[in-house]
Amino acid sequence: SDEAAVLAALPDGARLSELREIGSLLTGAEAALTAAHRGVLLWHSAQRHCGRCGAPTLLTEAGHTLVCTNKECGATHHPRIDPCAITLVTDGDRTLLGRNKRRPGSIFTCFAGFVEAGESLEGAAEREVFEEVGVRLSEVRYHSSQPWPFPGQMMVGFIGVAATFDIRLDEDEIAEARWFTREELRAIVPGGPVQLPRVDSVARRMIDGWINGEI
Repeated sequence: SDEAAVLAALPDGARLSELREIGSLLTGAEAALTAAHRGVLLWHSAQRHCGRCGAPTLLTEAGHTLVCTNKECGATHHPRIDPCAITLVTDGDRTLLGRNKRRPGSIFTCFAGFVEAGESLEGAAEREVFEEVGVRLSEVRYHSSQPWPFPGQMMVGFIGVAATFDIRLDEDEIAEARWFTREELRAIVPGGPVQLPRVDSVARRMIDGWINGEI
C-alpha cells in the first residue's frame, strides 16, 4: 500500500500521524505547505471522474487542475474550497463561547457555519450566531482567515458585537453556551471543565487576541 511504502522509507519506529494531531507542532510555513498538499490530495481522490459527464480526469498544472479526458466534454476542474464563517461574539469585557454537541470534551469555542449560496461572509456570520445561540449582532468585522483542509474548508474569522444578550440554544448543535470574562478565560487550567480550542486554529487566535486586549 502507499502507507507501507512511505513507512518503509522512514527510520525504524516512525509512524504516520494525522494532521490534526501534529498541526500545533508545525511552523506557520510548514502548516501552510501541509494544508495545501492535503487539500489537493483529498480533492484528487474525490474528483477522479468528471462531474459533468463521468469520464476519467487527467492531472495538469502540477496537479492543481483536473481536465476531463472526454474530448466532447473537456471540462476543467479546480480544487473545491468551502468557505466557513467563524465568529467570536463580544460584549465589552465579556465574550460568548459555545460547546458543540457533536464534539466530545469540554472545548468552548467560537460559532461557525458554512456560507450558503448567494450569502455574504458577513451575512453567514450573523446568521450562524443567531441560529446557534439566538444572539443578534450589531457589528461584524473581518479578523483573519485560515485554510482548514478537513477536507477543503476556508475558515473566515470575524469579530461580532452582540446587540442582544439572552442565549437561546440550537439544541441539535450546541450543548452549552456561556458568557466569559477575560479573567475567567485566563484562569483556565489543563483538564478543567472549560477548555479552549487548539492553539493553531483561527478560533484560538481570535480568543487569545481578545483575552490580551488586542481585539
